[in-house]
Amino acid sequence: MTTQSTGDATSATQWEELTAEAQRDRRREPRLKLPFPVEVYGFDRQGHYFAERTVTLNVSSAGCMLELKHYPDDEGVLAIRRVSRDGARSPEHKPVLFAVCWSHKMARRCLVGVSKLQTGDMWGLSMPQEHTGN
Repeated sequence: MTTQSTGDATSATQWEELTAEAQRDRRREPRLKLPFPVEVYGFDRQGHYFAERTVTLNVSSAGCMLELKHYPDDEGVLAIRRVSRDGARSPEHKPVLFAVCWSHKMARRCLVGVSKLQTGDMWGLSMPQEHTGN
């Protein structure tokens, strides 16, 4: 019995460590929950071109999360362009290329996480230096 209780204690400790690791935020930088209006251009999983207006769910200096009507290819590239709140395109906001990192299909929409492939500040924000997790 002693061996079994030790095994259970070891097993419980391992589960606690795994749970803590799973809950730890492994992002490289902080995300800010800001709804920037954007236009997204790319190809869906069937290879059809799409252009769609949406808003960001969160942003960082290296990427963002979006909710789209189209389901992009997981290894695809999207061009994302900021637009003004009234929907007008601004000359200083040029399309920026992003790699699709992950996507999750929901009932009628798709959540997409993307990583910026080009340099430069797209959001016009000063990002926090210290990352406390989201």
